Amino acid sequence: MHSVAVPAVDRFVAKDYFEVDTSAKAGVKISYLSDNFKAHFLAKSEQNVPATELKIYRLREASRDVPILVELGDNHETTLAYIWELLKKQPNGEDGVLLQNSYANIFYVSGTDDILWAVSVYWIVDGWRVESESIGSPGRWRVGIRVFAR
Repeated sequence: MHSVAVPAVDRFVAKDYFEVDTSAKAGVKISYLSDNFKAHFLAKSEQNVPATELKIYRLREASRDVPILVELGDNHETTLAYIWELLKKQPNGEDGVLLQNSYANIFYVSGTDDILWAVSVYWIVDGWRVESESIGSPGRWRVGIRVFAR
């Protein structure tokens, strides 16, 4: 496990940042936003997000979300602002703390409904794909993905 520092953010409004745009002028190239992400996160606003160190874990065996959350304990939840800060450092899929090999980078974030979701970002060909899945989903995350937590 290693970690990455993310700065404080006074105000973060998801719809102002998360938009599909792979043009040369895009601040962060995003090629896809899932319907779940749009429904549960685009209307979200985060205020006074403190600076923190996000811990980075590598999944050593395939797993569902609930066992991952149990292993992470109380510091599992992150924010959209933290995700954006990391995306800004790799706007075109450059090397960095986020995997850019089509493997998922997982963050656990509460949506506008105050329900915890697994938000995944991964680089595919020409942009970042941003998706969200219920933590109760029967699917398993594959070996080698990264999980970020406080």
